[in-house]
Amino acid sequence: MKFIVSNNEIGLYFKKQVFQKVLPAGVYRYLSRNKNVVVINKKFALEKYGIELKTLKNKQKLINMVTSIQVKENELAFHYIDGLFFEILTPGTYTFFKEPYVHTFTIVDTIYIYVPESIDKSVIESLIRNNQHHGIIQAYVVEEGYVGILKVNGKFAKLLEPGKYYFFTNINDVNVKCLDLRTQTLQITGQELLTKDKVTLRMNFVFTYKIMDSFKVAMEFEDYDEQLYLFMQLALREYVSTKTLDELLAEKHEVGKYILEIVKPKEKEYGALFIEAGLKDIILPGEIRDILNTILIAEKKALANVITRREETASTRSLLNTAKLMEENETLYKLKELEYIERICDKVGNISLSSNSGIIDQLYEIFKGKKEAK
Repeated sequence: MKFIVSNNEIGLYFKKQVFQKVLPAGVYRYLSRNKNVVVINKKFALEKYGIELKTLKNKQKLINMVTSIQVKENELAFHYIDGLFFEILTPGTYTFFKEPYVHTFTIVDTIYIYVPESIDKSVIESLIRNNQHHGIIQAYVVEEGYVGILKVNGKFAKLLEPGKYYFFTNINDVNVKCLDLRTQTLQITGQELLTKDKVTLRMNFVFTYKIMDSFKVAMEFEDYDEQLYLFMQLALREYVSTKTLDELLAEKHEVGKYILEIVKPKEKEYGALFIEAGLKDIILPGEIRDILNTILIAEKKALANVITRREETASTRSLLNTAKLMEENETLYKLKELEYIERICDKVGNISLSSNSGIIDQLYEIFKGKKEAK
């Protein structure tokens, strides 16, 4: 049987499953089936090949050539070869050949959940990206404008500022929930409400708030948005039940202000600043809407009639004033005559007049004669 040992490898020669010697790089041939060579890549531990140093006979032949590291429970070892990260070692014993590589190790205690600063972040990112973290490292990102609520084994640990965090999760259960600290809008839509005069209507309401006490929100509320929604919904129902439909329609632009006054005293209890509230829509039942439309049409017709009568009165008053002026001022009367003559001339072809009588009298006789002829 032929065995090839490369320059970065070493061979362990076994006879009848008993270690005999170390084989350097080269080509080896053995005819007997009782002889075997295990070729070891010097980057990896002997244990990867199923070989444990402490169980080998003749292990003294190897001791000076290898170095061992023991990773305890609750620990991880970051394995570096020639200063470059190579792999993560979980709890156990590992044996490496000293030559030609330089093996170094950084051991971390995973009871402390944070990945220490001594481990370069690029190493952690590479492990996560290539899925080589053995499920024991978890990354969380807290975006700008948010705060992270860190819980370890179900208990609150601390608040996290915006940034990226890495945690060991092989022992502890780590969870990060993010709270939005920016101004937020809560939509309360399609609420069927009963007014004081027993009219059922639907409302769409909008409410703006901002979380101020993130610790209180994290510790005392299971589902903050849902509880705040319920609180605002009940406040809206309570307010509407005290108003008639006519009052609501008359005060619809003020509803938001009234609701805000009702809920403001609860700001500290909810750990938030209640900024603004407003009514978007009031949706009436079909029959109520038809009645209101009928009333509106009747009101507009009545208003139109009032305006018409007012204009007629003003016109009559103007004619009366003109007549009085003409009666008191003969020159104004003559000017009015000339104005009417001008209008008549625009409508007829030829008019013959004499100086025997007044112009108006002659025009009157002309028109009277034409009517009698017809």
